Amino acid sequence: MDTNSIHLVDANDVIHQISQNREVAEAVFYQVKSSFCSEVAFEDVQPVYVTLLDDYRKARKQYANGMLSIHCNDN
Repeated sequence: MDTNSIHLVDANDVIHQISQNREVAEAVFYQVKSSFCSEVAFEDVQPVYVTLLDDYRKARKQYANGMLSIHCNDN
C-alpha cells in the first residue's frame, strides 16, 4: 500500500467516525473554531495575505494578457 492509499484510508475512517458521532464532531469543530478565531490576529496573517493577493493579481494579469493575445491573433 503506498502513502497516498494510507492517507485515503485514514480520511475515510475520519469521515466514518464523524458521521457516526455528528454532535461530538460539531462540538469539537466549534471549540477549535472559537479558539482559532480568538487567537489569530490580522497582523499575524497580513504578510501572507499580501503575498497571496500579489500572486493572484499576477496570475489574473497573465491570464487576461493570454486571452487577449489569443483573441487578437485570431483576427
